[in-house]
Amino acid sequence: MDFAKQEFVLKSTFQNLAERKEVYSLVETHFNVPWRILVECFNEGLKVFLICKNTTRSNLWSIDVDFTIKLTSAAYSFNKCISGTFNRSNTTLGWDDFTQWKGMIERSPTKPGGLHTPVVAIEKLNVEIHAEIKRIIGVNRKRTVKFDEMDENVTDVCLIVEQKKFFVSKTFLASFSKVFHVMFFGEFVEKGAAEVVIQDVNADVFKVFLSLIYVTSDPGITGKYSF
Repeated sequence: MDFAKQEFVLKSTFQNLAERKEVYSLVETHFNVPWRILVECFNEGLKVFLICKNTTRSNLWSIDVDFTIKLTSAAYSFNKCISGTFNRSNTTLGWDDFTQWKGMIERSPTKPGGLHTPVVAIEKLNVEIHAEIKRIIGVNRKRTVKFDEMDENVTDVCLIVEQKKFFVSKTFLASFSKVFHVMFFGEFVEKGAAEVVIQDVNADVFKVFLSLIYVTSDPGITGKYSF
């Protein structure tokens, strides 16, 4: 999703809901915050929630969010729009009576007379949550470092990996890698080179390596982020 819009989508397929009281989706991290879906079954209804698993130690964090819960089966689709605020004392938002099982029915071709079966009793139920973060307070935003742009203030060498260019700092790389330390500060031709070709390395893997050592966060106030 476009970071400027601060939107994200969670999708999960839940199996055999009639046999389970609670079921969770996998945790996904968006905008430096972990999220997951919770579906609860009760009597003849469903409860569907968006859970914020923020681990910020501060008691002052909060996240204002608008989101839409969408349930779909082979024959039906239901939507519910919700707005609210996550914080230390409220990490769950959703709808505690999303719909009635009796209303979520589809005609079953496997039963005599075309009897109706609750949708939650069929093999799977798809749940989607489309969310837009309106404001975040007290949560650091990770800053994505771009390596495809030259910045004379912080970069002094271009590494070429599988024809892809990565603009980096010799000193910074050397502080994390003995190989780069020897390459840039030893008696090798790369020492004074403006461009260096790196052989036998996958470009995508190298980008991941750079992202790991360049991990950083933006303090202060940026857009809808407040600290």
